[in-house]
Amino acid sequence: MGVRAAFEVSLHALQHSTDPIEQAAAGAFGLLSLPAGPDLDVAGAARLLDQSETTTQTLVERLVDAQLLESPHPGRYQFHDLVRLYAHQQHPEHERLPALERLFGFYTATAWHTLQLLRPGDQRLATADPTWTSDGLRFADTAAALDWLEAERANLLAAIGQTATLVPALPARLATNLTRALYGFFEVHNHWADQVLANQTALALAYRTGDRPGQVHTHNNLGVVYKRLRRYPEALDHQQQALALYRKLGDRRGQAEALRDLGDALRALGRHQQAREAWQEALGLCEALQIPEADEVRTRLAALPAETAAADSEPEGDVGPHAATG
Repeated sequence: MGVRAAFEVSLHALQHSTDPIEQAAAGAFGLLSLPAGPDLDVAGAARLLDQSETTTQTLVERLVDAQLLESPHPGRYQFHDLVRLYAHQQHPEHERLPALERLFGFYTATAWHTLQLLRPGDQRLATADPTWTSDGLRFADTAAALDWLEAERANLLAAIGQTATLVPALPARLATNLTRALYGFFEVHNHWADQVLANQTALALAYRTGDRPGQVHTHNNLGVVYKRLRRYPEALDHQQQALALYRKLGDRRGQAEALRDLGDALRALGRHQQAREAWQEALGLCEALQIPEADEVRTRLAALPAETAAADSEPEGDVGPHAATG
C-alpha cells in the first residue's frame, strides 16, 4: 500500500466512524496542518480549531491514535512532513484564513502579555492593536512567560513570516504587532538574529502597506538590535530614519528615545560631539515631557569628556540628530 493510500485509509476510517468524536477529529485534520511552524500545543490548536482546549485535547489524541499526528512530547503535536502535505488538501479553503488569524492573534495577545511582565511600562505596550490583546494566555511570573516563549519560539517566528506571505488576505498589522510584542523576549534571551529577521520582515510589510507608525517602531527596534550586535553604522541609519518619522508624526516621546539611541550609536562611532548634541536635544524633550528617561540621558552626558569636538573624526555626510529628516 502506498504512503498516501495509508493516510487515506486512516482518515476514511475516522470520517465514517459512528463515533462523533472521531468524525470531528477527521474534520480537524486539515486545519491543524495550516500553520508553518513545526508544532502546536493544545492552547494553540484550540484557537486554530475554534474549540475548547478540553475538546481539542480529545481530537488531537484521536489523530495520534490514527497515526495521522505525532506527539513527540506531552502536550505538543506535529505532523510528519508527508502527512502535512496530504492534510493541506483536506480542508475547505474558505476556513483556512480565519483559522490562521485566530491562531496568530492568540500568539500576539499572549506575546503582548509577556512584554508587560518582562518590561513593565515599555512604550511599545501603548502601540498594541486592541484587536489582538484579549485572547491570550496569562502567566503568573516572568519565568512562566519565558518558558512559553521558548517553547513557541519557532512557531512565533514562522507566524510572522507566514502572515507576510498572506498579506493582504491576512492583515499586515498582525505581523508587525507580533514582532513588537516579542521585543522583551528577544532582549532578555539575547535572540538577536531572530530579532533582526522578524523586524526586517515587519519593516518590509510596513513600507509595503504604508503603515508609518509600523515603519517608525520597526526602525527603532532595528536600531536597538544593531547596537547590541555592535553594527553601529546600521544602528545609526535606522535611528536616523526612526527620528525623521517620529518628527513627521509629531511624537515627542518617540523623538526623545530615538535621539537617546542615536547618541549611543554616534558615541560608539567616535562622533562624541554629535552624540552630545543628540543627547542634549533628547534631554530637553525628556524634561519638557517629565519622563524618567531624562536621568538616563543625563548619565550619558556626564560620561562624555568635557571637550569632545577635537576628538571627533570628520563624518562622511550629515549623521547628527538633524540628519535624514526628509
